Order: sequence, then C-alpha cells, then structure tokens
Amino acid sequence: MSVEAMAIALHHSRAKGTPKVVLLGIANHDGDGGSWPSISTLARYANVDGRSVQRAIGQLVHLGEVSVRVQGGGDRSTRSDQRPNRYDVLVMCPETCDRTKNHRLIDPVDNPQNGVTNMSPRDGNGVTLVTQRGDAGDVNGVTP
Repeated sequence: MSVEAMAIALHHSRAKGTPKVVLLGIANHDGDGGSWPSISTLARYANVDGRSVQRAIGQLVHLGEVSVRVQGGGDRSTRSDQRPNRYDVLVMCPETCDRTKNHRLIDPVDNPQNGVTNMSPRDGNGVTLVTQRGDAGDVNGVTP
C-alpha cells in the first residue's frame, strides 16, 4: 500500500465521483511493481459494478492520471496467460505544492512556475499502454 500515492491522489487528482474512488483503490494497491487490483476489488471499493469501474479507468486514462499495461501485473509465479492488468498512478504534485503531508498549494506569486508536472501516460520500453478510447490495448478484455 502506498499512503503517499493515496495522499497525492486525494489532493491533486482532477477526477470526481467513481473515477476518483477507483483511483484511490488503485493507489491503495500501489507498490514498487505498480498496482494490479482486480476489477471486482475496485468495484467493491467504489460500490459499483465492474463495467462502471472499466469506464472509470478509461476516464482516468483520458485524464492522464493512470496508465494501464495490459497483462503487465503479477509476479514471477503468475502464468503469462493469467497476468492481470497493471496500473500506474501518474498523478503528481504540481510545482506549487509544498510537498508536506497536507499538500498545501504555495501562493503562485511566490512560485511563478504554476502548473502540473507531466502527467501523460508513458510508454516505457515498448510496453503497450491504454491511453484513450480506441487506442491499442484493452482493460480486462473490454476497451474503455
């Protein structure tokens, strides 16, 4: 579990409603190897059905707050045909964040670099990322 990832998501995510709860669920599972909670686990967290979670993930990807690596999760003991999707939380503190536990924003007059650091999905080492509806890849067999 990544308390820091959850704090950043709480304070700096642009998502609202179900997508934000899904983001918090993904952040809750975030670790050194990314996050790969099941759709049913995220649905239980958000108190919605699986399809609503898939739509929420699509919205988070569109916002640039989550990237999806299709079948990129699991560990060495997970068979390659049974690997879950891996989610990476891309929400970061903006330049105006004081980076304390409260994530307070600094007055833009004091810090002229107003804006958010790059939060767009990254493609590392040729791994397929779901970036928006209709792009390559899918989320649990369904395009978001």
